[in-house]
Amino acid sequence: VISEVNFADSSINIAPVITNIAIDRNGDTLSVKADAVDDNNNSDLTYAWSFTAKSFVDAATNPATLTAFEDGTTGTLNVVVTDSEGAETNASYAVASNQFPDITAPSITSITPNDNASDVAVDSVITIEFNEAVQSSSITSNSVIVSDGINAVAGTLNSTGSTVTFTPTNELNYEANYIVTVTADVKDVSGNNLTAGVVSGFGTDVEIVMPTEGLLLHYTFDNVIGNTVYSEVGDYNGTL
Repeated sequence: VISEVNFADSSINIAPVITNIAIDRNGDTLSVKADAVDDNNNSDLTYAWSFTAKSFVDAATNPATLTAFEDGTTGTLNVVVTDSEGAETNASYAVASNQFPDITAPSITSITPNDNASDVAVDSVITIEFNEAVQSSSITSNSVIVSDGINAVAGTLNSTGSTVTFTPTNELNYEANYIVTVTADVKDVSGNNLTAGVVSGFGTDVEIVMPTEGLLLHYTFDNVIGNTVYSEVGDYNGTL
């Protein structure tokens, strides 16, 4: 004898359940990912991330990315997970940078002039871009060196954030080759060294020398009609 029958109420929409939050730090970038399950026929889930101290680059994606998560950053991380029926759940976590120490080595993204570049202007400034901010104290004449292959070039180093520049004291020589060396002594703001040094090279352009002997004539033309030009003095008219 069947005394009782229970039927599930299909009209009840059960909110998703967050099962895990994964957080990974790489330099000043924090990546977060939520794992969630939904009992409503595995409906599509949407994600909305927020952090009280910083803004997400892609707050509506999963995983999501938080930039400028430098040392000393603290705040509350929050994620809202919503299913296709509108049922939602959220989770919040107190997050501090010291919980996720940066242990990733910095890397060089570009050196200008480019490696093997030619015809580089002799008054060029050498620029080195890193993927994250570097310690200014690690940028020295021993860690960033510009040379002609034998002697170091005199100049001024400047470090701002992830950019390092070298400005030669004097113009470089024409038709000369130069080497830019960045050693593994360069550190990011968390104290991580470059994994290995980087070497790049370039050549300068050819000097254009004006003749010092002979006659040079200069005429200023003040009128053009059709393809005929007329000089100011009227004696050197001609056809273009």
